[in-house]
Amino acid sequence: MKRFNMLILLPFCFVAAIGQNQFSGTVIDNGTKEPIPFVNITIKDSSYGTISNQDGAFKLLLNDTRSHDTLVFQHIGFNVIKVPTTSLIDGIKIAMEIKQFEMEPVSVVGRKLSADEIIDNAILRKDENYPKIRQKRLIFRRTDYATHVDHFNLYLRSSTLDYINDSLIGSIVSYYPKHIRHFNDHL
Repeated sequence: MKRFNMLILLPFCFVAAIGQNQFSGTVIDNGTKEPIPFVNITIKDSSYGTISNQDGAFKLLLNDTRSHDTLVFQHIGFNVIKVPTTSLIDGIKIAMEIKQFEMEPVSVVGRKLSADEIIDNAILRKDENYPKIRQKRLIFRRTDYATHVDHFNLYLRSSTLDYINDSLIGSIVSYYPKHIRHFNDHL
């Protein structure tokens, strides 16, 4: 019987593997040529993807339905790279450019504030820093039920299987817990 089940399932394993391509590659910094670890690699507009390892290497298994999609490579501090899956080859190197940030000039002027001034400023800006938002409060309640089982009967009327007999039923009854406890949680 087990051999028959395996023969039925075996063709489905091959069918699942036929339309899939595995691609591997490395994500590197375009300037230094060093690998970039932990780059997010996803298919555009999808949650399917992977992450490069600490050496910048990645592997991705794509089926034929994904053959005309776009891979998106994202990492903090780098520009996003989009690569069509049709241009993927095994062992591809993806070079990411460092993202340049421009900021307005910032002036930092220091003066000593007393503790009273700090507290007064915090109180004055309380509504600004903590806007009043209606909050829904959830109440959690747990109900505990405990039951003591004095006696438990289980009888065997008939069985077509040889290993189900009165001694098996007796061992099931002996292992049945004498104290039962369960909880109901409510929000």
